[in-house]
Amino acid sequence: MTKLNYILQGFGFRDFKDLLHSSFGHTFSMLFIKIDVIMLLLFATIHFLFGFNHLFLTAFVI
Repeated sequence: MTKLNYILQGFGFRDFKDLLHSSFGHTFSMLFIKIDVIMLLLFATIHFLFGFNHLFLTAFVI
């Protein structure tokens, strides 16, 4: 683990935990999770009710 920490310090991180927090820290907020669930339900509903992809609906509307 010390070799990994030594390599990560070369990139500006203190340790592996600091790397994980700076890379994926934004995904641990409740706001991000709520927005993600709402978007997932919207896309799944469009696909289930209309039978086509949400990208097709976006292109059709535009």
